[in-house]
Amino acid sequence: MTLKPETIEARVGARLLALRDKRKLTQPEVAVGAGVGYRSFCDWEGGKRLPSTRNLSKLAEFFKTTPAALLR
Repeated sequence: MTLKPETIEARVGARLLALRDKRKLTQPEVAVGAGVGYRSFCDWEGGKRLPSTRNLSKLAEFFKTTPAALLR
């Protein structure tokens, strides 16, 4: 049996979750603090979609990291 490779959406979502958990923040707190939509943030963290370049930059700034680090 072959395993399905992890998607970029799943990797970004896992990083967002780890950063949020590390800071003990709720999803609404991150959404407001980063200036992004709550439902969108939930989708990104859940690995359903990728944030746009603009929103990726907002999230990186909020978490004091780089967009590249979120995409790794």
